[in-house]
Amino acid sequence: TILQTIEAGIPNNLEKSSYGYYYDFLITSALQSVHLENKEMYTYNNLLSEFAYHLYLNKDYSLSKEAFTAFFNNYIIEYDLSLKLDEVTTNLLNAKIINNTSNEYYFNYKYLYYYYLAKYIADNINEDKVSNEIVNFAKKSYHSFNSNVLMFLTHLSKNPLIIECIIDEAKNCFRMFSEIELEKDITIINELIDEVPELVIKNISAEKAHDDQLR
Repeated sequence: TILQTIEAGIPNNLEKSSYGYYYDFLITSALQSVHLENKEMYTYNNLLSEFAYHLYLNKDYSLSKEAFTAFFNNYIIEYDLSLKLDEVTTNLLNAKIINNTSNEYYFNYKYLYYYYLAKYIADNINEDKVSNEIVNFAKKSYHSFNSNVLMFLTHLSKNPLIIECIIDEAKNCFRMFSEIELEKDITIINELIDEVPELVIKNISAEKAHDDQLR
């Protein structure tokens, strides 16, 4: 938990008062719990973001053991890494980042999937195929999956494209309606009142006011 990791003396950034930093903190703490060095954590984070994007492209939440092994082997070949599958999966399982049941590998919590997919998009936002996904997420932000990815994306990247897409779609929600004009749109209410009643306050002494109440 957050309290446990704070008590353990793990450096944190919680004073930023942003939910994104809390998730950063939880993930970093989980990876540190299996004694990964900073360089290793960078590699693991990249692997996990690639894994999330791979799941997204396959429109799934998990990979079979065979598919995960193939994904892992392709990853280490592409990035020329000397990682060992058994060691990496053991660390990620112990850190509770991924899970493995019925020979299926998947993120242990949904927020991890959203976070790492957003990280992949943030890291590759200049690629057309990736930036197009942002447009699609914004257009269908009413789906919880899309809105959660966008939430993490706004935390992980300051690229103006993200906010622009969200604002554009928000405007489209009301494109069929004209802006309200207070004077014209409340005419019917104004017509209900022919004359504004006058409130008259008489200047009388406290004694007289008291006497009037007693009568």
